[in-house]
Amino acid sequence: MPIRGLGIWTSVFVMTVMILGGLNTSPIFAQDRPELVGRWPYGSAYAGTVSGNFAYFGSGTVLQIADISDPATPQVVGEVVLPGVPRGIAPADGYAFVVDSPAGRTIARISASDNCTPISIAAAASGPGAGDSLWATDLGINNSGDEILTYKFQMLPRGVDNTDAPFTDEFTLPPDTNANFVDIWKLHTGGDGAGSINVCVSDPDAAGVTSRTYNTSDTGTFGQTIVGVKGMTPEKMIGTGETARLGFLTQNDDFRTNVGFMNAGATTITVNAQFFEADGASLGSSSIDILPYSNDQWNRAFRQVSSEAIGLGFIDVWSDTEGAEFLAYASVIDNSTDDPTTIWPFDTDQIVDGGSFDCTPFWIAAAASANGAGESVWATDLGLNNLGSDLLTYQVQFLPRGEDNTDVAMSTPFTLGGNQAVAYSDIWHSMTGGQGAGAINVCVNSADAAGVVSRTYNTGDAGTFGQTIVGMRGAAPAKVTTGEKARLGYLFENDAYRTNIGFMNAGSNEITVIVEFFDMQGESLGTKSVALAPYSNTQWNKAYTLDPISTSGITAGFVDVWTNTPDAAFLTYASIVDNGTGDPTTIWPF
Repeated sequence: MPIRGLGIWTSVFVMTVMILGGLNTSPIFAQDRPELVGRWPYGSAYAGTVSGNFAYFGSGTVLQIADISDPATPQVVGEVVLPGVPRGIAPADGYAFVVDSPAGRTIARISASDNCTPISIAAAASGPGAGDSLWATDLGINNSGDEILTYKFQMLPRGVDNTDAPFTDEFTLPPDTNANFVDIWKLHTGGDGAGSINVCVSDPDAAGVTSRTYNTSDTGTFGQTIVGVKGMTPEKMIGTGETARLGFLTQNDDFRTNVGFMNAGATTITVNAQFFEADGASLGSSSIDILPYSNDQWNRAFRQVSSEAIGLGFIDVWSDTEGAEFLAYASVIDNSTDDPTTIWPFDTDQIVDGGSFDCTPFWIAAAASANGAGESVWATDLGLNNLGSDLLTYQVQFLPRGEDNTDVAMSTPFTLGGNQAVAYSDIWHSMTGGQGAGAINVCVNSADAAGVVSRTYNTGDAGTFGQTIVGMRGAAPAKVTTGEKARLGYLFENDAYRTNIGFMNAGSNEITVIVEFFDMQGESLGTKSVALAPYSNTQWNKAYTLDPISTSGITAGFVDVWTNTPDAAFLTYASIVDNGTGDPTTIWPF
């Protein structure tokens, strides 16, 4: 019974196992007066032990392993269901020897992902797809730490029990450098395939992992980015009894929607999905069984319940399987170019901070209705979903680039019925009557009920579905604050692609944002700064080519972004644009 996702660090901890109380950790800095610094909120726990920076303990009939390298925030990184309740645990030589009642004795093998922490890429492929599409996945990994990062890969094919899937050999990455793997599935398996990828790393806090999956045919584009999700990260993983909503979905002659699932646990789970039209009318439901550490995808997902065209829809996904932990995503694909764009579930767990507003702001960091580089003509569509049952009231505020937007007027209020969705085409032009570019504030009366997402795309003949930019609520974790440093990775500036970098000031004071540019090897190319007026925003087009950086030929580069202005809060993003088609893909900080 393999246990996934273990890492080894060195420290000394005392663990107290409290019956019906879960796990507590406290450092032995003063043995006569230990201080409680962390708690694992599970029980009942009848046995436990610590080895290195990992705690092994029972939770009912489940043996769990928690990473306690940060004792204030212990995180479970592995688990296995046992025949009985653990009463004694002894890890040694890659195995956990367990006395469990009433079964007797069980030996659980700690294999495959030992000595590392898993970071999951939910979808990857190498091979033919619908129509004439031919898919590949490139993967980039960034080391933001001060020490060498060790990592290895595990390919997890769709629809297969991947409990014993092998790992590649280990790789190393020096501090402040990037590595780039082209068509990684074929590179490491030697053939075609599709599924998910486990990137197992020695230091999850230092590792930034992202991928792009793209159509390699002549009509292909930069593709969609799928970021790595660390371990059992609660903000992305969906647990038993939780419902996640995938919105802003389309399935018609122009676009198709695929929906995928990845099981992050050691037992088979059943994932349920209910499909809706924009007005909240249910189209029906479907379910799928996902084997341990496996994954699957519904292509043209709405065909699970309907053969009709869906102009705008959404899907609720959940699992009733005990102990379930899974990822879900949607991929909206342009039928003419096979360009994909990733849709993640709406995040309803962000910190709410409306500031001086009478409503809660959801910031769309970049939007446009304007001419761009080459022959591109840009537009932004915006989607709003009411996750609640009560009427949602909202207003829209347009924030032009480079201006002090303190006193910009809100639109008149709109309303949206419970469990309904609405979409605005080319919202900047349709609501303002003209062209422009900048950010958008969608201010809502019920933050927990609102899901906000946009797509910005090239409307020209070579255009595609474009890039999605989600609404960041209030003081969302995606914001960068004074003293923090955010890293945007997997950036390209060459004949095929260009990198734009944008910033949005989410506060009422002027701030200065500083950016340091690096190539893939971690060599600094220089720094550049920009001043942002209150609630203002700007974007550097072809950022690597601007003074004083003035360079090109960049593959898988990265930038560090920060501010020293007191009490600052801002958003930052990068947009990789395909020079041939004008197709953009959004890159958020690691």
